[in-house]
Amino acid sequence: MIGICGASGFIGQEIFRQLMNKGETVLGTYCNNRKIGLVRFDLRRHSFKIFDDCSYVVVASAYAKIKFCQENNLEAFFLNVYRTKLLLDYLNEKGIPTLFISSDAAVKVDLMDTNYGKYKRMIEKHIKKKKLKSDFIRPGKIDKDNIKDLCKLICEQAWAYKGRKD
Repeated sequence: MIGICGASGFIGQEIFRQLMNKGETVLGTYCNNRKIGLVRFDLRRHSFKIFDDCSYVVVASAYAKIKFCQENNLEAFFLNVYRTKLLLDYLNEKGIPTLFISSDAAVKVDLMDTNYGKYKRMIEKHIKKKKLKSDFIRPGKIDKDNIKDLCKLICEQAWAYKGRKD
């Protein structure tokens, strides 16, 4: 089973749709944006055990609005950094490979000094420093014209890991 933490968001829902259309068993989560077929999971407070049976997890959950992250620094840090690190560490301890959806805001000159960009960069550094069994990607501007191609690549990576918990 492939897990998608944040399957109700723009990128997460397309990954979920593509995997389901291929007949994959998928555990997709939502927090506030309820969608049919998804399981309620609040990364801020729920147990990570929900992902224990997954062979691979895509972490696509975050506060993604730059303005929100600037105006709600503590709340955004708690979810986008603190709890995301705990989730990645937990999955690593369980031997479950992950893909973290970062952003070009982590390195893009005009965005890297925003809280959103800083938080994405913090997670990337955490993955590298702790040598987690996790990859990350930094998509740029995602819209209805390029989302399917991006998510197709993510799905291919998930399938490559399926069944491998080495």
